[in-house]
Amino acid sequence: MSLTPLVPFLAVGLILSVTGMVHGAGRGDAQFTALCAISFISIVVAAALLINANAWRKSNASEKAAATASAVRRNARLAGLVYTWGAAAMFAVYSLSDLSWRHSWQYGLGMAIIGIGIFIFVYRLGNAQPSRLPSLSLTILHGVAAIGGLTYLIGAGKLQTVKSDWAANEVFLWGGIGIVVLCVLSLITHLMHNRSRTEAATAS
Repeated sequence: MSLTPLVPFLAVGLILSVTGMVHGAGRGDAQFTALCAISFISIVVAAALLINANAWRKSNASEKAAATASAVRRNARLAGLVYTWGAAAMFAVYSLSDLSWRHSWQYGLGMAIIGIGIFIFVYRLGNAQPSRLPSLSLTILHGVAAIGGLTYLIGAGKLQTVKSDWAANEVFLWGGIGIVVLCVLSLITHLMHNRSRTEAATAS
């Protein structure tokens, strides 16, 4: 399944999510801000489930191998989109609302660079060899890093802060959860791809 039919939903979801977060942050409404963040991550996860489920349903070994390879690359693109959303939310919240946090531009720029890097990497990978997947070890490392960040965020009590970085912590929390889910789906699909390739080779 291609991401193309889902792009309008993802784009509108991103815009509405960031707009809502700016509004919530301006009112000091943490619950509404979190809800807006959750809404976008939910759309991304739903898109990933559709894409991966479509690949999982393939019965023909060769078709399954191709579909799972595409699904893993699309998972990576969705991960890049999560970072893009995080950057947009960080810049918008701390420039358009009354909140001010001196590190917002650093984290926002960092997320933007990571997102763009993922898009470029996956694009070049697919153009060079359409059947190739991002490295499984990179997927695992990415997921472990996200889990580590979430563990620190929650364990250090950052979510209970009354400082102006509370809105940024919502971006870190829900963005991190989204990345972990995408990494888990990619891991499952990646393993299925390896099994499908083995089955296709055996069948031939």
